[in-house]
Amino acid sequence: MTRETAGWHMSRASDLDVAVELTDVLTAQLLAQRGSNARAEILDLRMTLKSADPDDPGAVAELTEKLASRIANLTP
Repeated sequence: MTRETAGWHMSRASDLDVAVELTDVLTAQLLAQRGSNARAEILDLRMTLKSADPDDPGAVAELTEKLASRIANLTP
């Protein structure tokens, strides 16, 4: 594996890691809310994360942006 290829793999992994971390943060926020449909939303988040194509940097970036936006909207 060349240095360039290794860097691409690291970048791809870190982008997906960010999406996983944001999903965890959003999950915790949803669980803290009373009266929300947290379970359904959490299941939807997990399925969306599982269906993300790690080989498509654009899709992972879009998912990360959507997660960050949802977190910002939930934060009081």
